Amino acid sequence: FNDMNVYAWVTASGAKFLLLHEQKAEDGARGRIPHKNEESIKLFFSEVNDLYSKTVLNPFYSPDQPIRSQVFQERVHTLGRKLL
Repeated sequence: FNDMNVYAWVTASGAKFLLLHEQKAEDGARGRIPHKNEESIKLFFSEVNDLYSKTVLNPFYSPDQPIRSQVFQERVHTLGRKLL
């Protein structure tokens, strides 16, 4: 687990997001160098929060239920590949 990173984000409305990912690194003379910085993590959470807000505003979404939208999952994965 030493090569895993864990981040959390809590919105003003109380929604909680967790991010668990493997640390990307480049080989350097001194070993592993982290691939992304804190700003990219914040941007990722901000974008996921926007997607989440749009999803829960859908009249067919039931509060307190898991989001099972394939489109939502694909967009989150795309953000992860792009920003992380």
